[in-house]
Amino acid sequence: MSEDILAEGRALSEHYTTWAGKKNAYVCDGNRAGVPGCGSYIVTIDVAAGVTPFIVQCGNCGRDAHSKMYRVKDWLTPTHQWYRPDTLDGIDAAYHEHLRSGGLILRPIGEDRWLPQMALVSDKPQ
Repeated sequence: MSEDILAEGRALSEHYTTWAGKKNAYVCDGNRAGVPGCGSYIVTIDVAAGVTPFIVQCGNCGRDAHSKMYRVKDWLTPTHQWYRPDTLDGIDAAYHEHLRSGGLILRPIGEDRWLPQMALVSDKPQ
């Protein structure tokens, strides 16, 4: 059963997506109720072909962080990666359908931290 979920997701994503190796960012800009976000962000890299969400939950304030649609500065270093697990061991059942549909799962690279907004808008590395 678990091998089927992962195999189906891998086949689907490899057929339809080409984002493997691409950088993206998610910026905390608030929620649908109009509550502003804290401006924190993460830089992600897709280590496999697959589907990623448009909105993730901010690791600092819990509000919505929206995708920059792969439009990020080249010099930014990824803080998180989107990956496809090799096994479903330890993966919450809530993710199974997402994986079957070609989805990837987010994990930190090193320390799980969200960065201040300033670095995303600056033209020079900090």
